[in-house]
Amino acid sequence: MGKCCSTVVNSMKHRVTVQSLTRAADGQGGFTEAWVDGATVWAGIKPKKAYERFQAMQLATPITHEITMRYRPDVTSASRLKYGARVFEVKEVINEDEQNRFLTVRAIETESESLVLTIGAIAVRSGGHLLLRDGGKILLRA
Repeated sequence: MGKCCSTVVNSMKHRVTVQSLTRAADGQGGFTEAWVDGATVWAGIKPKKAYERFQAMQLATPITHEITMRYRPDVTSASRLKYGARVFEVKEVINEDEQNRFLTVRAIETESESLVLTIGAIAVRSGGHLLLRDGGKILLRA
């Protein structure tokens, strides 16, 4: 991290909520998914990039924000962070200096709370994603 601890803490001016995805059986052989709120913590949010590019012949969406917070073992790449109506999909979690003091979370800002409609093997999300039942995603952007 390279910064003084007080500098890092002073940059944490935003209250973000850690969310985790839960699945519940729907009684018809399928399941429903919902994001459940966990802890609300102080964090610093810094914008990074705002474009998409091709990398290795695949569309790659770069990290749009870097979020700094105190260490939490429940923040993983399966989590997302909510700041007001804004939603950040966690892509990488870095335990700075392996000291369990601070996390740097690299995330992509997605559409805020969106509608999910399940059709056969895919779920269509109004935020521009196709969600596959195995948890994969296909990004739809013009």
